Amino acid sequence: MIATLAAATLAFASFSPRTDTTVTVPAQGRIVIENFAGEVAIATWTKNTVRIEADHSSRTTVDIERDGSTLNIK
Repeated sequence: MIATLAAATLAFASFSPRTDTTVTVPAQGRIVIENFAGEVAIATWTKNTVRIEADHSSRTTVDIERDGSTLNIK
């Protein structure tokens, strides 16, 4: 039973849609995040890029748009 549950969980995780992309932003840029459900974690680094990682359902999209020095993530 436990092995079956573990296998089902692993199978679901391997087919779950995932967004993983990196976007260049200006050093003094602005980031706007609109999140309607789930968790957002933010960490800093020394690069002028933003890495966006998201696990989501197949019905969900992650929209990433640049408008001048502003990066919009929805």
